[in-house]
Amino acid sequence: MSPVSPIGFAYYGSYLAKQGNINEGYHYVKLALSLLDKVGSRENAGVVIFVCTQVKIYVEPLQAALEYHHEGYAAAMASGDSSQAVINTLLNCIGSFFAGANLQRMEDLFADTVKLCEERHQLNYKFQAQQVQRSLSKLIGTGKEPKHSSEGRDVLASNSSVLRSYHYHTAYISFIFRSYDDTIENIEKYFALQENTWGILFLAQAVHAFHTGLISFWVARK
Repeated sequence: MSPVSPIGFAYYGSYLAKQGNINEGYHYVKLALSLLDKVGSRENAGVVIFVCTQVKIYVEPLQAALEYHHEGYAAAMASGDSSQAVINTLLNCIGSFFAGANLQRMEDLFADTVKLCEERHQLNYKFQAQQVQRSLSKLIGTGKEPKHSSEGRDVLASNSSVLRSYHYHTAYISFIFRSYDDTIENIEKYFALQENTWGILFLAQAVHAFHTGLISFWVARK
């Protein structure tokens, strides 16, 4: 085994899980995590924990599994990997939002996450966080719109994954408040953008499938 073996097992396990073999994928991500302290290096612990946690979520209780992202953040910061620190933080927040955490508390956590993204110059992740921030403000009733820099608008225009997330959240909120025309417009744009960025498993993929299924059923009955 080499210091990068945990990365290989983590990604392989996640790939298997995304193909539908959750139990086999779970086996490999547990192996990846068990190797972190045995191969003599935690330099890549942030990415290993991020990938593995997103698979563990499908097997273990959601709130408990999300706690591993805190460890991923700490490991990434210790190794100087700000990108993995940010993504662990962001995925923990997104997972907590869909797990039903207190919305006011989530508003504060997302504000901190956006600030972290700004400090670490992670524009893609910042924009992703702002989409959930926008959904939060709509659900709470404040209706605050995120302030996007010119760089943020460029990200939205050029990154299909970010744009897909934007249309998902807009369709989701429109559906919650039964705005039929806005829901239709954004869900069609969401489906028009193929998911081609990530080859690994995320909680968001299940959440998107669930909500887009509900929306499709609602639209079909109209």
